[in-house]
Amino acid sequence: MKEGLTMKKRIFGRCIAFLLCAVILVVCVSCASTGDETLPSGMQLATVAGADFRLYVPTHWSVNVAYGVSGGFYSLSEQSTVSMMKYAITEEMRSELPAPTEEDAMVEARAGWFYENELLPSVEAMTTDGVTTQGIDCIEVLLDGVNARQYHIKARIESAEMHFLYVVGERNDAFYVLSYAVTDNLYLMLVEDYVNILEQFRFAEPYAPEADLKDVNADAEAPEGMKLASNDDVSYRLYVPTDWKIDRTQEIFAAYVEADRSNVSVIPYMPSGDEAMNVMEYFEENKSMMLKTPGADFEMLNGEGVKVSIGGSPAMRYEYLYSIGGVQYRYLQIIAAYSGMFYNITYTALPQNYEMHIGDVDAILSAFAFR
Repeated sequence: MKEGLTMKKRIFGRCIAFLLCAVILVVCVSCASTGDETLPSGMQLATVAGADFRLYVPTHWSVNVAYGVSGGFYSLSEQSTVSMMKYAITEEMRSELPAPTEEDAMVEARAGWFYENELLPSVEAMTTDGVTTQGIDCIEVLLDGVNARQYHIKARIESAEMHFLYVVGERNDAFYVLSYAVTDNLYLMLVEDYVNILEQFRFAEPYAPEADLKDVNADAEAPEGMKLASNDDVSYRLYVPTDWKIDRTQEIFAAYVEADRSNVSVIPYMPSGDEAMNVMEYFEENKSMMLKTPGADFEMLNGEGVKVSIGGSPAMRYEYLYSIGGVQYRYLQIIAAYSGMFYNITYTALPQNYEMHIGDVDAILSAFAFR
């Protein structure tokens, strides 16, 4: 092992000792192959298509890439989320950033500038009590061999004491940010998971999911002008217009318009035994997770939602705008509870394309059925 890497590992070890309050952590890695991807033992891929990295989360976590962000969560009822985002350095940012150099001091200065100007304000906007820095202001870590800085702050969000950890690294004219948000109650319990996520992160070629992860019967009976976009592995039937493309690269069932990538997906969620919540609370938990992604912005378009019915089951309809990574999307979301699970049927489009496909989406929702 190279001397520089060994030194960084020692520094990283001191960081973990701080997080665990003197508990020694040893991470042992072995690999298992799945298709063209190699998964670290006990981990699962949590990376969106096109991302030039691989984010993995433990298998006892839930993957969440439905909103175009690589990430996952441990519990929906208690904040415990991790995400990875790439922020291209804009000309405006470039004019304010310290000049690039090989010196560690400048690495810290550039990462610190991004943290102070782009990440910290998003937490400050969520709390009225202010934020406090935890431990050392800036801790050196490695992000797959790239010198990076970890920042740790604590803040009260609504009634919960929250920890926010940001790992900021610079590569290929962009900042890569690993964001971890967790309640004080779960912080120490999940710290080993967080460390494992950070250790297993890899830069890589843009992720292209293996095609045909699931089978769909192209000859199945369907309403006129539509085709089946799901199979017998799930307890519902999703039908889409015949000119929509079925997305066979995801584990969830989804379809999209080839011209502009407007899409409809169905995301099931089974609450754990200690998660007693209704549809409205489930939506609020999802909304809270989305807002804790750095730079995210959320705007409801139909108040508190509207009561509707889908597939013969009562549901709630929500419409909102969500911005992430500088891009705004418009969402129509129908959430139903059925046989002990929540089903989240979501239409996503750029605002200028939303109305263009709303007729098709209404037909999709009308044809949707539980089995």
